[in-house]
Amino acid sequence: MFRLRECVIFRVKNDVGHFRLGITLKSRGSSLERNRTKRRIREAMRSLAAELGSYDYNVVVPGSRKMAFPYPQRLAECLRRDLKNALTTATRK
Repeated sequence: MFRLRECVIFRVKNDVGHFRLGITLKSRGSSLERNRTKRRIREAMRSLAAELGSYDYNVVVPGSRKMAFPYPQRLAECLRRDLKNALTTATRK
């Protein structure tokens, strides 16, 4: 489990040979905002595909977060920066 500033990510080993992604959002905000947030998460995770390995990832966005404008950008930046750091730290252990 990785507890990042904007979300929590659960990771489980899989036998598929590549990463798989699940996204959990509360139905808070409009569907447009939720879909925009999910697109940003997918894009950020795709950019990290080389580091993600053969794991299942579930990105959980807390219900207290508002999905409005600056949040999807902050979340994507958090995934790119903080998740990458967390993955390198986890592989060193």
